[in-house]
Amino acid sequence: MRGRIALAVAAALLAGCSAKLEVAGTAWTRPNTMYQRITLDEIDCIRKARDLPKTTESWVGGAFDVGRLALEDRRLQSSYERCMTELGYTPAER
Repeated sequence: MRGRIALAVAAALLAGCSAKLEVAGTAWTRPNTMYQRITLDEIDCIRKARDLPKTTESWVGGAFDVGRLALEDRRLQSSYERCMTELGYTPAER
């Protein structure tokens, strides 16, 4: 029973922490850039972010891994956003 509760909590935490990587060409803007170019740049930035070294898996597991995966998601999102910004994009108004 305890394991099921821990699993449910971990799943809820991970669902709220997963990186939101947009590839529709609408989340970022750059003057005089067509959405197809934006989408290609988004895909390149996602690839660069996913090539980052992963955090070391632990033998502890459980809540520790939830924190580790949340940190990994934040690093992925931060790398993606930095890459898009370096290419001259700004987040689109929503």
